[in-house]
Amino acid sequence: WLQDDVFSGNRILELCPESGFEVVVLDPPWESKSRGVRYKCCQSQQLLQLPMEKLLASEAMVAVWVTNDPKKQAFVLDELFPAWSLRFSGCWTWIKVTNEGEPLLPFGERPRLPFEKVLVGRKSAAESEDPKDQVFAAVPGHHSQKPFLDELLPKSQSKLEIFARNL
Repeated sequence: WLQDDVFSGNRILELCPESGFEVVVLDPPWESKSRGVRYKCCQSQQLLQLPMEKLLASEAMVAVWVTNDPKKQAFVLDELFPAWSLRFSGCWTWIKVTNEGEPLLPFGERPRLPFEKVLVGRKSAAESEDPKDQVFAAVPGHHSQKPFLDELLPKSQSKLEIFARNL
C-alpha cells in the first residue's frame, strides 16, 4: 500500500498498471459540519485534480462514497463523473446497523441519517455490465471507516482505493 498526498505527488502514477486500474474506490474526506472530524478534509473541486485519465483502464468502474449532502452528490454526478469520462451506473446504499441488526439511527431525522451512499460510474460501452442499485447493511467501525465493498465490485486484478480508512 502507498501512503501519500494524492494531490501533490506522482507516486500513485508510478504504481499504476500500464493498462490502468479496472476498479477504483474513493472515500473522499469531504468537508462536513461534523464536530468529530480528525483528519484533513478536501474541497470538492480538489477531486478534479486527481489524474484519473491516467489511472483508469479503458473499461473501468469507479465507486465514490458521498455524504448525504445533496450538493456533494450533485457534484459527483454532474461534475466529477463527466470530468473523468464516467457514466453514472448505480447507487449503493449502506444501512448502518447495530450488532443486533437494528438501524443505528432513526430514518428521516437530519442532520444524521442511518445510511451513506456510494455513487458508481463506469467507463465502458456496455451498459449491460452496469452494476445495479444495491442496499446492504453493516455495523460501522471507527469514525468514517466504511465497510469493504469487495462483494459488490467486479473481480479484478487491478484495484485502487484512494483515501482508504481501513489501513
